[in-house]
Formats: sequence, C-alpha cells, structure tokens
Amino acid sequence: SRRMADCAAHLVDHVLPVAPYRQWTLSLPYDVRLRIGYDKTLVGDVLALFLRTVFCWQRLQARRAGIDNPLTGAVTLCQRYGSILQFTPHFHSWLPDGVFSDDGQGGLQFHRLPPPRDDDIDRLLLRVAAKVDKLLSDADDAPADDDAVAMRDEQATAVNAPCKSPRWPWATGNDQPRRPRCAVFEGYSLHADLAVHQSDRKKLERLLRYGLRPPFAQKRLSLTPDGKVRLKLRKPYYTGQTEIVLEPREFLRRLIATIPPKRLNMVRFHGVFAPRAKVKPALQQLLPQKSQPEASTATTTEPSENPEAEVVPGLGSSSEDLPPVPPRYRRPWHELLK
Repeated sequence: SRRMADCAAHLVDHVLPVAPYRQWTLSLPYDVRLRIGYDKTLVGDVLALFLRTVFCWQRLQARRAGIDNPLTGAVTLCQRYGSILQFTPHFHSWLPDGVFSDDGQGGLQFHRLPPPRDDDIDRLLLRVAAKVDKLLSDADDAPADDDAVAMRDEQATAVNAPCKSPRWPWATGNDQPRRPRCAVFEGYSLHADLAVHQSDRKKLERLLRYGLRPPFAQKRLSLTPDGKVRLKLRKPYYTGQTEIVLEPREFLRRLIATIPPKRLNMVRFHGVFAPRAKVKPALQQLLPQKSQPEASTATTTEPSENPEAEVVPGLGSSSEDLPPVPPRYRRPWHELLK
C-alpha cells in the first residue's frame, strides 16, 4: 500500500505534465496469459507492440491536424490479477489525449486531439491481436528451469481453477449493449473510455493508485467457521456476487500465480516519459508549478480556436510563492497520509 501511494504521488508530481489523460486497458486471452506470465521478454514485447500501434494512430491524427513531428508517450501499470484473484496479466496504459511538439524555443507544447471513436478502437484491437499472435507464433519457447515450470503450472491452475465465482464473458452477444470505446475480439479486449481532465490531478492520482493497488485489501479477507478463505469483493460482480470462498490451498495457489518474475518492472515508461528521453528537461517545464525542480516563469496563452489542435500550456506563476518539491525515493508517511 505504501508503494502504491508513493508511486502514484511521484507520477503526478514529477512525471506526468499538465494535460488530459486517457487510460488504455489491454486484456489478453487465456493462452497468451500463460505464454507471457513468466517470460519477461515476451511481456515487454507484447506491451511494445500494443503501444507502438496506439502511438502510430496518435501521430497519424496529429499530422492530419497539421502538427509536425508529433511526440507521444505512455506510463503503463502492469497487473497480474483480476478482481477474484484469477491470473490475468493485463496493462493499464496512461496516455495523454494528444501529442507534444517543439514550440520553436527549446520547449514543448501540448496539442489536444479528438478522443478515439468506436471504429478506431475496433481497428486498433484487430491490429494488436494480429501482431501479438504473429509474435507468439514466431517466438521459440526457451527451455525453462524447474522454478519456471512450477510457476507456469500454478498459473495454469489459477486461470482454469474451478470455483464458485464465474468468469468474465469475453464474447458479447447481440442482445448486450456495447460499451463505448470498448472492443472485444477472440479473447482480446481493449477499453479506452476512461479519461481525466487536465485540471483534475487528484482524480488522476486516485486512478493511478487503483492501477498500482495490491491484489486485495487485508480487511476484505477472513476465515469461515469451517476453515475456508472468504474474500469480500470491492464491488459486486456482474452476476451480483459479493464474495468468493476458496479452499486454503486454492487461495495460496492464486496468490503464488500473481507473484511477478524477478526483476520484472511493473511500471514502465515509453516515449517522452522514458527516463532517457531527450525531451525530458523540456517536459519538466509542463509539470505543475509547485512540482518543478526550479522556479518557472511560464505564462498562460490563449487556447487555440481549432479544437483538434488545442494547446494546453503549463500552469502559470501564482501569487503564492510555493517552494519546489524535490523528487525523493521514499516519502515520509505523514506526507502520504496527507
């Protein structure tokens, strides 16, 4: 929980500049989950294919709006579990709802783009599914050690383990209304309907904490009189179920499957947010005023009349002289609680 709060505060204060953001959530079929579950290389390759596809779409939209040399970026929160502790690796990628470009004075400016349409989500998901399937078909299964084989067995059991809780229906019927900006294809799922306004930084931090959360909250865990494990769900399942009851061995099996491999980064940065990005110093000037390493004299400019290429500047100087907030590896508990 401390890591969740600390990382979310760091992302909002020192990484993500002032801009509107959208969460792109990619879920994978059962067989793909097992292939990438304990393979660090495949996890990075699948995520890179997904983000390159979305980046390409964003740059195309920007060039159509007359923006030269658009720059994109993403911060991805990798998760390995679902709401009922099933093994389901998936990605929560936070992308700005637009692109960055050089302002001609050594800085960056943000250009807002129209949100994706339903047909855009459909095409993007089909491309991602085709690329991932080709990647996995061309990849050779490297010989695994005993620990890796044991972990894959646990993951396979956690995916297919029988329990009283239902599974999410991947295929939606014709009688079910389609969710906006959400597409499903052969076990792949892409959702991009969650967006945050540029001025709502508290909501952004709250959603980042959700993506960084632990598998379950301790207060929702209890034992039944007959020695089984009861896990109260955070919100009712789509069938109305509010809790699941598991045998102790089954509960431990699911926990084991959520453990990531050694030295696997669960928070990943791409594009302009990468640690070694050349534009990183210029990007820091678009952070909130109190979070910039040095005092800034950024001024507020008038918004563009073109809604497809709206420029969102950094926060201007205020009447209150706020001291800069230096980035730290760990924040004191009193700051996190505040």
